[in-house]
Amino acid sequence: MVQATEGGRWSIRISSKVLTDICRNAENQIAVPLAASSELVKLLLQQMDTAHRFRPKLNSAANQPVAPHVLDPIALCRGTTGDVAELAINRGLAAARLDAIKSAILRDLASPGTTLGGIAGGFGLSTRYIQYLFQITGTSFTDFVLDRRLSLAHRLLRDPMHRSRKVSDIAMTAGFSDISYFNRAFKARFGATPTDVRAQSK
Repeated sequence: MVQATEGGRWSIRISSKVLTDICRNAENQIAVPLAASSELVKLLLQQMDTAHRFRPKLNSAANQPVAPHVLDPIALCRGTTGDVAELAINRGLAAARLDAIKSAILRDLASPGTTLGGIAGGFGLSTRYIQYLFQITGTSFTDFVLDRRLSLAHRLLRDPMHRSRKVSDIAMTAGFSDISYFNRAFKARFGATPTDVRAQSK
């Protein structure tokens, strides 16, 4: 997979056997453009960008499980059907959607709209489906958001650039509106109060 120009065209080389396996009518798909505005194409481009960025850090064994995250959206973009489509939906497409959802959460971590309902509405998905996506990775939407917010607060508390800020201000920056809940959750996660963590970083 090669990005020809920054933010421009991508070139993907797929063996004919793999292409035939994921798209039965592959020969009829040559030079057929994809609708750039479709959800599938957006998810495919996101997965390609992620795979391209991490490729230098991965060996061939680590690359193997990444491949379906690109191949499955390609198969669905090309109109594959039957068992191949079902597998692609439950594997690569699910992973692509979860990646996109996690990116949206991290981008708007402090926003009050970063709720299960808000994210579901933004992606046009049901809250139940989003809960399922997190569940198959061994966590939940709530736990993921809480963990990322606590990690952000912890990082800010240890950062000398933010030493003059109040703990309550940092908590709000990390997305917490209830300071007492933040203090309890922070201590449960890190075994120390926010004030203690700040003091230890001096």
